This record gives sequence, C-alpha cells and structure tokens, in this order.
Amino acid sequence: MIIKIKLNLKVCAASLPTTMGLVAGLLAQNLLKFFLNFGEIAYLQSYNALLNFFDNSILLPNPSCNDENCLKRQMEFEKKVLIK
Repeated sequence: MIIKIKLNLKVCAASLPTTMGLVAGLLAQNLLKFFLNFGEIAYLQSYNALLNFFDNSILLPNPSCNDENCLKRQMEFEKKVLIK
C-alpha cells in the first residue's frame, strides 16, 4: 500500500537535491570571489524565471529598526566599514 502511494505521487525526487547543489555551487563561487578579492560579489541574488534573468542587489539594513540589538549591530558594522 505504501509503495503504491509513493509511485502515484509522480514527483521528481531529484529536484530538491539538484537545487541544493546549484545553490551550494553559487555560494562557493561567491565565497571564493570574496576571499580572493576577485570579481564582483553578489550580496543578494535572485532569479526571474519569466524573463530568464539573474538579478544582483544589496540588502541594506533598516535604519528605523525598533530592536536595540539590530541597531547595535548596525553601528558595529558601520564602524568596521569606516575603518577599512
């Protein structure tokens, strides 16, 4: 009975591992570019399947955040960026 249910789902079981492998490859490539100071780093990469287009953008922190820890981390990051 259980075997019949699994066969009737008609789901490609390899789609999730394939997607995970592709995302891991993109992350590894971005990590190498960051450590080797080579190329342009993608901070946030999205894919529009309708237009077949990869979009790179930067996700910035919210300056009007109400959380104290969030504001503290933003200040720490700002100091690091200004030092470099």
